[in-house]
Amino acid sequence: LLSLIFLQGVTFWYNLQQRDVFAQERTLLEKEVTYWQGIADKYQGYRDVYYRIASLQYKLGNTAASQEYVRKALEIDPNFSEGRVLGTKVGL
Repeated sequence: LLSLIFLQGVTFWYNLQQRDVFAQERTLLEKEVTYWQGIADKYQGYRDVYYRIASLQYKLGNTAASQEYVRKALEIDPNFSEGRVLGTKVGL
C-alpha cells in the first residue's frame, strides 16, 4: 500500500512538472506571436511573416487566427506550398 502511495505521488509530481513545461512553452509561443504581429503591423505584405504567425497560432490551438494569417499569406502568394499545407491543416 505504501509503495502504491509513493508511486502515485511520483506520478503526480511528474504530471505537475509536465504542466509547468507546457505552460512555459505556451508563454514563449504567445510572446513570439506578439513579436511577429508587431513586425506584420509595421511591414505589411510579407508572406513569410503571416505564415509564421499562422504556424504559431496553429501550435497554440487558435484555428481561427491561424486561418486568418494563412489566408493573408496565400493572398500574397497563391502558389506558396507551405501555406497551402498549413491551410489544409487548419481547414481552409
